[in-house]
Amino acid sequence: MLTIDHYLDTAVDNLKLRSDRALSVKLGLSPGSVCHFRTKKAWPSDATMIKIARLAELDETEALLSLNIWRNFDSDAAPLYSRLMDKLKAAALLGIALFFVIATISGTSTPARADQLHALSYSIYYDKFLPMHVPEQLPM
Repeated sequence: MLTIDHYLDTAVDNLKLRSDRALSVKLGLSPGSVCHFRTKKAWPSDATMIKIARLAELDETEALLSLNIWRNFDSDAAPLYSRLMDKLKAAALLGIALFFVIATISGTSTPARADQLHALSYSIYYDKFLPMHVPEQLPM
């Protein structure tokens, strides 16, 4: 699981900002907010965590689940959020595996098609398709 520091560092790097203060301003927060997130004196709101994930170009769903794990570190809720995240990741992997099985059964498993399917599988992330270039369309 990624840490809040990873999300913040990645956002700062992506935006080519010089400081956490600049990231706070970019997020529309008071200048010391990001510093408080790093020192665990405060946690971002759900809406702020989504903004941070977007700026870091990381999955927003995983960011929200991670945030709830961090917030509830000392409570009984943290392991529940961790199990939920594990189940979502397992479901995503199962979906990819089923995709390959169906593609194989449907006869599109020639070497050229296998390369396309492999590339397509890397574009699937949880419930999203990431944009990618596929040189030729797969048969329906």
